[in-house]
Amino acid sequence: MTVSASVLGKDPPLDRLASLVEYVRPVVTQFAFAVDDRTRPETVDVLAGWGTVVPFTWCDDFSAGRNASLAACTGDWTLIVDPDELPSRAMLDFVEQVDRSEWSDVTWQGA
Repeated sequence: MTVSASVLGKDPPLDRLASLVEYVRPVVTQFAFAVDDRTRPETVDVLAGWGTVVPFTWCDDFSAGRNASLAACTGDWTLIVDPDELPSRAMLDFVEQVDRSEWSDVTWQGA
C-alpha cells in the first residue's frame, strides 16, 4: 500500500513544514505540495527536495490549491494535512494497520 500526503501551504514557515514531513514520513511514500504564485522560490526549492511541487495561481480559493495537490497524489490512500497541523498518533497507527492488514480487518476508532 502507498500513501500520499497532500499539503497546501501559502509559503508556511519551513521549520513547521519540516516537522510535518518528518512526523508523517514513516507512513507516507509521496508528498504533493501545492504552492501558489506568491510562494518564495527558496521555499519551492526546499519542498522539491521533499516531494512533488504543484504550482497554482492563487485565486482566493483554498480548494483550488487543495485540488491541485490532490491531483498530483499517486498513492492508494491520501493523507490531507496542512503545515500548521499534525495528524494524531492514532491516525498514523491506523494507516500503518491498514498497510499490514486485509481491508476487511481494519476499523477506525480514533478521534
